[in-house]
Amino acid sequence: MQDKPTYHGSRPLTAAEKNYSQCEKELLAVVFAVNKFHHFIYGRDVKIITDNKPLLGIMKKDLSKVPSPRLQRLKLKLIRYNLNFEYCPGKHMYIADLLSRSYIKDEVQDDPDMKEIVHSIEKHFSISEERRAQFEKAIQHDSDLSKLIEYIKNGWPKYFKMIPNSLRPYWQYQNDITLSNNLLLLKDRLIVPRTLIQDMLDLLHETHFGMTKTKQRAKEMLYWVNMNAEIEKLIRNCQICERYSPKLCKEPMIPHEIPNRPFKKVASDICDYGGKSYLILMDYYSKWLEIKQMKGKTSYDVINALKEIFSIHGIPDELISDNMPYNSYECRQFAKQWNFKICTSSPHYPKSNGLAEKGVGIAKMMLRKDQDLMLSLLNYRTTPIVGLNLTPSQLLMGRNLKTKIPIDENKLLPNSYNNSNIKNEICRKRELDKKYYDLNCKVRNSFNEGQFVVIQNQNNNEWEAGQIVKPVPDSPRSYIVKDSRGAIVRRNSSHLKSSESGSVIDQNTCCDSADQNCDSSSEIVSVHQENERPKRQIKNRLNLKITNYFKKGDVVSMDYYMLSLICSILI
Repeated sequence: MQDKPTYHGSRPLTAAEKNYSQCEKELLAVVFAVNKFHHFIYGRDVKIITDNKPLLGIMKKDLSKVPSPRLQRLKLKLIRYNLNFEYCPGKHMYIADLLSRSYIKDEVQDDPDMKEIVHSIEKHFSISEERRAQFEKAIQHDSDLSKLIEYIKNGWPKYFKMIPNSLRPYWQYQNDITLSNNLLLLKDRLIVPRTLIQDMLDLLHETHFGMTKTKQRAKEMLYWVNMNAEIEKLIRNCQICERYSPKLCKEPMIPHEIPNRPFKKVASDICDYGGKSYLILMDYYSKWLEIKQMKGKTSYDVINALKEIFSIHGIPDELISDNMPYNSYECRQFAKQWNFKICTSSPHYPKSNGLAEKGVGIAKMMLRKDQDLMLSLLNYRTTPIVGLNLTPSQLLMGRNLKTKIPIDENKLLPNSYNNSNIKNEICRKRELDKKYYDLNCKVRNSFNEGQFVVIQNQNNNEWEAGQIVKPVPDSPRSYIVKDSRGAIVRRNSSHLKSSESGSVIDQNTCCDSADQNCDSSSEIVSVHQENERPKRQIKNRLNLKITNYFKKGDVVSMDYYMLSLICSILI
């Protein structure tokens, strides 16, 4: 009698069961069969042949991983049986396929236990009557979701290509979508009609959480096609989120080029400690450190300190520094006369001048720990550099310096060192540092001239509207930008973000003359317009006189900027 029919059973579906997904209907049929034939199969190995292939995968999963609560409940009813599921195409299941089309049409009552569990989602689904009616009406007028309901009730097409393009994203969820009291559910998530998507987006983002949290909230409760992409677009275009967005992550390191000889390239900065000002200068090749106390921090004080250092070690080819006062007209003229180049870093971005910042840290440590600054400098210059086993004095002078510590006379004699090997070793260390620094970095796209951006305000870390004027030549990731008040400033790309919210700056602010006259290295070279016309005319005349006095060539003095600012305040 093997593979011969011995018993038949069938019943019609209830009104609620007709709304089950196809996979749920198939499993419901299995539950009906094992209950009906319980006395024949209990305690035996039973083979279940089905034409629903996804059902095999569901039966292999752990109960906790079954996607639908309804499927979980149905599977729970089958645990006490030893069932083995096998797939067979429907065209080969003649008797079962025939009986599914010829069934007893007697009315059948819902299983009370199943009815209670199946609709538990609906019971605990927090939705007001007004919102429910809104969803039901929107679903009725949504052609895609209406077609989806037909698929749920009558079965999905056999092939993916037979589904309209707008419904293809639902194909992978066909066994997880159910219809409950005219609401469409994907597992325990509400499917949103197209006309209500914007309302749901507004509710999701009404408290302006970030992109990740907003997506997580949506995935817990809602579903629609391209939901993640629309959430991302909403948040990127939100002006409030853009204004208060966090700082950007760091970009990959761009190390300074290592020179092939001492004092070819140096870094400098100004240090304030104990009410006194010091000029700090450090050599890129030898790490030789100079600390010069100054009377003040004017251009002339800096120039005199630099002259004293250059008279001992020679004039470098390039000096890396911050803007003030190294970018003043006087310092530029000094560099021109002494035949070296000053390269300034972006304002509020000390990483560009990292070696000088390191020198400032060393200088402050010396001043804090020891009263004798010169002795501290001597000891620093005669201490081997980690990884090179050579001291700054050996790299700069080719010999060691005598200190209080006894030393072999031969070690104080001049010696020659292979500059190529030293440079290679320094570069190797740099590459290693860069490797670890770049682990958590992110490469960002460069900005184009005229592109709208937002600029991070360094006082409150908020983001304000701006526009790219031009990139700074020979200075990676540095740009001249026009802020929302019309001022022309220089900023590093770490303080700039592409604006997608539609925030733009006032196009009426004065910047044309500033654009023509601004120097790429100065922090601010334009002056805000005054609101009152007479005051603006007076200020423009004063600015013109100051410009004619201080401006030489295409370089604007920072002293001119300060006087111009004073005139603005007086007016």
